[in-house]
Amino acid sequence: MNPAREVKTERFSRTEGKTPAFVEGEVQKLLGVIETSTHTGLRDRALLGVLAYTFARIGAVVNLKVEDYSPSGRRFLLRFKEKGGKEKELPVHHKLEELLDEYLKATGLGSEARGKRLRTFVALFF
Repeated sequence: MNPAREVKTERFSRTEGKTPAFVEGEVQKLLGVIETSTHTGLRDRALLGVLAYTFARIGAVVNLKVEDYSPSGRRFLLRFKEKGGKEKELPVHHKLEELLDEYLKATGLGSEARGKRLRTFVALFF
């Protein structure tokens, strides 16, 4: 017999501890202080921008390839490969589009990959 079986306790529920969202202006403030005179600075700003504007997992973001950033009509989409092999496509915020385009243009990654569209495996960030 287990005497603890009869003890009644409150149900455990985790409602606290959720990561809070950014307050208005915090994302722009964070991205604005990053030094962008180097490719590394542009990369870091684009990486943080993707995290802030999409709320994607860091593992999905660092595994992005250049071809995962593609046009769809008037907007661009980012295709994430999530945990468990799931894929998710999200529309790109216009401010994030500016960050990614500036990074790709400065590094030349955009022009390299767009020519070989389906066969390229150029990592977007690393």
